[in-house]
Amino acid sequence: MPRPAPALLAALALPAVAGLPAAAATIDFDDIEAGSSLSDLGGGVTVTAFNASDDAPGSAVAYDFDGHPELAYGGQQAPFDGGGNVAAGTDLGNGIAIQGPDAFRILEFRRPAGHLRFDFAEPIGAFGFTVVDVEGPSEFTTDTGYFVAAFSGGEEVLRVDFADLVTPGSAHFDPSVAFGNNTANRIAAFSAELAGAASFDSAIVALGGSGVVDEVVTTEAAVVPTPAAAGAGLVVLAGLAARRRRA
Repeated sequence: MPRPAPALLAALALPAVAGLPAAAATIDFDDIEAGSSLSDLGGGVTVTAFNASDDAPGSAVAYDFDGHPELAYGGQQAPFDGGGNVAAGTDLGNGIAIQGPDAFRILEFRRPAGHLRFDFAEPIGAFGFTVVDVEGPSEFTTDTGYFVAAFSGGEEVLRVDFADLVTPGSAHFDPSVAFGNNTANRIAAFSAELAGAASFDSAIVALGGSGVVDEVVTTEAAVVPTPAAAGAGLVVLAGLAARRRRA
């Protein structure tokens, strides 16, 4: 029997048109059996895992935060009590991680661990996620991963180190983020527009060891009205103005 696809939850039902907020969606992994390999996330979204070590498979796996003893390892078990901007007691259900060489521990615990790559059949306007057990900042060195990158047309247009999120003065500083053992943080979505791109078609989350990703958030890419559509809009506005004058 095929495994169910991860849940794709609509957060907004607004069309992505100029002047209106872009529709947003969250992908979670709560209905997936822990330890299952993941590739097709539904809705035109796929995920690929790349392990930085040659002795472990490049596989993305569902990870249960809620205390299966055989999966317990390090700081990835709920309840999260190490800080971060996810409220204590929040049930995150399942996340997605890079499989490691040790079946008992499931996760890739070495640094660098590798990265998870998300590809989108339909371009997106922004990309965000929740991350668990990023321990930094002492671990944030050049060879341990810990960054998010986004691509447009196959070219990297955004790269943000996790260290930037907790460094005052950085363009990406978020005072609500606090990394450490057994932390859970929601990383605000990075906008393609602010990255100088029309949209993203893929994104990477690079992990430094034992981290887990959850709640992948995307928004629809903004729609630029065509000249015909813009002209039609002006006709509608003119008609409304004429009605007001007659009234």
